[in-house]
Order: sequence, then C-alpha cells, then structure tokens
Amino acid sequence: TQGWSGIVTKPTGNMTTDAHGNTVPEMRVVPGWHCNAIVSGPVADAMTAGLPQTDADGKLLSVFERTRAVQVFSLTQQPADPTTGFPAGYRNVKGVMFADMRDIANPQNVRQ
Repeated sequence: TQGWSGIVTKPTGNMTTDAHGNTVPEMRVVPGWHCNAIVSGPVADAMTAGLPQTDADGKLLSVFERTRAVQVFSLTQQPADPTTGFPAGYRNVKGVMFADMRDIANPQNVRQ
C-alpha cells in the first residue's frame, strides 16, 4: 500500500484535537519515503571500532560521530531544511538524507 508517504518531524505551532478529545500539537509531515535502520553484531562492531561513543560527560555522541557512516556512505553535511522541518544531518551522492534518530521528534520515535 501507499499509506506511508511521510514522517512526522515537528509541531507546526498549531494545536488540534486527537481521537480521544485531547488537545495535542498539530504535526508537520515530510513527504517521501523513510526508513529507520538498526545495525548490530559484526557490522556495528566494524562501524564503531576505535571510535569514542560518548563525550566527556558520558553522553552518547551523534550517530555520525560514533560511527564510520560518513566515510562508508560518502556523506556530506547538510543543514536543516526549513521547508520540511527535516533536521540537519548528512546526504549521500544520490540525494538521500540521513539524520540521527535523536533529532527526529515524532510520536513513533518517543520511547515510553
């Protein structure tokens, strides 16, 4: 099906009412196809080998600082897109944008 055509990225500044009658922020949707990827095992080990995972305060570094993704996928740094609300991140030579999942704030990315 073509039900998934976007990902909620941030509030628009307007409020709306959900199906339960709660007042909630209206969210902006970025058009296009999106995918979340989690890597584990030997691939994750190779992508992180020898790189620091946390800063001096013990906070997890961004996925781009703690992995070799920028080098492996030939990514170039990109600013946030003010039109779509897509956060700053990186882009590959085909134009695919990558963002750290911590920078995507949507209901599907909120851990309870």
